[in-house]
Amino acid sequence: SHKHVSISLSSLFSAILGYIAFRQIPDFYSLIGYVIIISMAIIVFVYNKKKGTGVDIIEETIDS
Repeated sequence: SHKHVSISLSSLFSAILGYIAFRQIPDFYSLIGYVIIISMAIIVFVYNKKKGTGVDIIEETIDS
């Protein structure tokens, strides 16, 4: 699940970087995709928290 979130976030950050560096504006379908990706990441996070299988970022950092 962490792998999927990092892949999703990397595509989002690349879009942000593209705008900052090259002034590329994402089209409508890209924006819809970003909304879907972020929404699904939030849903998975909340589901895993309720189920008790989620890993807290703070616990991961402390254990490292």
